[in-house]
Amino acid sequence: MLESAYGFEKSQVLAVLQAMLANKSWVLQHADCFVAALEQFASSNAGFADCLILAASQQENLALWTFDRKLGKLQGVQRLTAEMLKGE
Repeated sequence: MLESAYGFEKSQVLAVLQAMLANKSWVLQHADCFVAALEQFASSNAGFADCLILAASQQENLALWTFDRKLGKLQGVQRLTAEMLKGE
């Protein structure tokens, strides 16, 4: 979202997120989840928000279903298709 909506490069988004993680002035509610999402974001085409949702679902041992093509390519995510919803 940050990349497409605001024109930021992925490297810029990564740098800001890594700086937030390293800054002791910030207290992250679920730092372990943030770190897992950051690692997934760095190594995939999915957006950071999607990676954060995936990390949170994995932390809670929940299945993650999505219509999003990029997120649907990640391990542990089931992509929903129209055929699946129609029962075909």
